[in-house]
Amino acid sequence: MSPLAMLVSFSLQTAVVVAIACALAAVARLRSPHALLAHYRLAFVVSLGMPVVTLVWRPEPLAGAMLPMTVIVDASQVVSAQASSALSSWAWPLLAAATVLRVLWFARSCWQLRRLRLGGRRSPRAASRP
Repeated sequence: MSPLAMLVSFSLQTAVVVAIACALAAVARLRSPHALLAHYRLAFVVSLGMPVVTLVWRPEPLAGAMLPMTVIVDASQVVSAQASSALSSWAWPLLAAATVLRVLWFARSCWQLRRLRLGGRRSPRAASRP
């Protein structure tokens, strides 16, 4: 499996896990921040663990499912294979640039949050807590 196909597969698996986690949170009517945090942390761990499980666990092929076949390769398939390699030659730099932009956006948001936290005042209720 090519690295680009693995990236697409991982992205789709993550999207499915996140969609299921959001649906379960809505159905269970989770409102508590602690419960929501634990729920989404579990979804995060599951989405990170899915590629590891798919790399480690390989199902055994069925013995009766193997059939002899003859494959005839058409010249148009060779051209499409060359086009897909050209696609992957520019797709990786594009993905890298998008990743760098997301990291910079995240760093900017963290900096703004830090600035807001340092500029704010503690409420009297929060000051009385230990």
